[in-house]
Amino acid sequence: MPRRRNPRRRPASTPAVRRMVSGLAFLIGTSTLVAAGPAAIAPPDGITITPTRGELDLAEREHSLDVIISNGTEATQDLEIVGADLGHTLEGTPVFEQGDGETMQLETEGRIALAPGESRSIEVKFRFPNDVAVYKAVVARLVNEDGAAAIDVETQLAAIFLLRGPRPWNQSLRGRGVAMSATATDSDVVLQVALENVGDAHVRPSGDFVISLPTGEPVARVPMVAENIIPGYARTLTADWRLPAGLPGEVVIGVELSDGTVVPGEPVDVPEGAADAAENELRGGALGGAFFGGADGGITPLHGLAVLLLLICLAMLWLVAKRRREDEDEPDEGAGREHVTAVAGD
Repeated sequence: MPRRRNPRRRPASTPAVRRMVSGLAFLIGTSTLVAAGPAAIAPPDGITITPTRGELDLAEREHSLDVIISNGTEATQDLEIVGADLGHTLEGTPVFEQGDGETMQLETEGRIALAPGESRSIEVKFRFPNDVAVYKAVVARLVNEDGAAAIDVETQLAAIFLLRGPRPWNQSLRGRGVAMSATATDSDVVLQVALENVGDAHVRPSGDFVISLPTGEPVARVPMVAENIIPGYARTLTADWRLPAGLPGEVVIGVELSDGTVVPGEPVDVPEGAADAAENELRGGALGGAFFGGADGGITPLHGLAVLLLLICLAMLWLVAKRRREDEDEPDEGAGREHVTAVAGD
């Protein structure tokens, strides 16, 4: 699927008040920035930031919490602390952009020094009266010798937050194309759909890929893996599928989401290698099934004939073995007569 630009759009505003639910992890805590800059010093093992992420539904459009940065190394560590806006790539990798400084304020921002074993608690205040939701990150990284700004480096620790204010939310998605790609495992393929969040709050869509033949005959429904999508961004959701044998070179793939959103079906080429593997698996199953119960596990007439032939062969082998034993046990009559005659002559 061709990669498209992933625009950033600020959520629209709406009214207030509801509950708070602490939740689920969504993206990883170490991230790649969009902005280019000087080479970063990756934080060593032992430097931690907690929480690494949080998803909160708030009763008000303001909230505060503490982020704790700890130095578990044996040396003093100089760190740069900065607030950033949160986004993500099509693949779900988080990206950080320069924060506005209005909807999130840090008690401590800029450079700090942590002695061995020391922890620093930083109060973070969120206030977004004009927004339905905000998506923020508290980023910490080791200071380069040239003192480069934290927002320009490529690797850092981050605590990321997805905050939704009171309902109503507009959680709307728009499909941006489907695809099927082969994997290294025989007839397994990956189904993909790019979904753009055109609403004002993040959403974690679930639903099915719907596969059919070009004639309209249904083939399969495959559940997709649910992932969070931030407003103004698109993300590729996927599902693993084992191709059935006998598919034509092209199928139609659409998406039906649990919220009722439908991505119309599009013609998609079946990867040739995966299709060949599915056909080979079918032939192997049919050959084994002819003698051992059919590709679907049922008894076939050919299976019964094979069993009958096997019994006949076993019976013939038993008769041959029995005849040999009888021949070995029977006395030689000619040799006996010669012996008796010799005794009588004496």
